[in-house]
Amino acid sequence: IEVEGVIADINQSEAGELNIALENAMFGVTCTFPSTMSDKQRELTQKLGIGQKTEIKGRCDGKLTDVRLTQCSVVFN
Repeated sequence: IEVEGVIADINQSEAGELNIALENAMFGVTCTFPSTMSDKQRELTQKLGIGQKTEIKGRCDGKLTDVRLTQCSVVFN
């Protein structure tokens, strides 16, 4: 699935995964990038910042109060 939004938060888990939360008026979208992402994806994610609009694609792992995407990659920066 591909989503577009404004970055609300960026953090890294203890396992080395990068988590990006996108702002949304109705629900949240959390995108998790694997710690084993390619060098190109790592370069793109390092350019991302809070308040920046971006497009991310990933596998939808569920929707409860928010949408969770895993195995993500940046589509547009």
